[in-house]
Amino acid sequence: MVTKINWTEATPLSAANLDQMEKNVHDLSIGHEHDGIESKKLGVLCSTTMGAAQTINSDTYTILNFDTVIHDTHSGFNTTVHKYVVPKTGFYLIQLQIFVTNSTASDWYGLGVKKGTSYILFTPHIMGAVPDINAGFMLTLSGIARLAQNDEVFPYLWHLSSGTRSVGTAGSGQEAEIYFNLALLMRD
Repeated sequence: MVTKINWTEATPLSAANLDQMEKNVHDLSIGHEHDGIESKKLGVLCSTTMGAAQTINSDTYTILNFDTVIHDTHSGFNTTVHKYVVPKTGFYLIQLQIFVTNSTASDWYGLGVKKGTSYILFTPHIMGAVPDINAGFMLTLSGIARLAQNDEVFPYLWHLSSGTRSVGTAGSGQEAEIYFNLALLMRD
């Protein structure tokens, strides 16, 4: 059994034509090839990144400022309020990864995605001794959620420690590794 991931360019998809997901701006084909069975395609609807660093205050749930759209099949991501409006009801793969550029030992972090006011995905991160505080580290979250048409989805970060923390690019050298992605897996 072989796992294959293919990324190909295709014809842009308009909001009115979401039924043709296989003709998405970017088709991500991921799956297993076994005895000639084709891989199942996932429709990557939105991919964003952070264009600038962001400061996160202690003990606050802060919307992450994903302000640069890499691609968006139906203009569903709002870079002003950093939210994504879901185009169709279905099950979505949601991926979120950020780079924390400063930290101290024993920091507590929570990385999450909210739908409206409720968390749909959340993962805690507890940092023990940090080998090189100046090097920074990644926080990652990935999960599947059922979303309804017109749901609004936001990426969040929380930390509990003294002082503020910086996340994002700001010379981190990790610009390509900071993202908020949504892919439609299956529609209702």
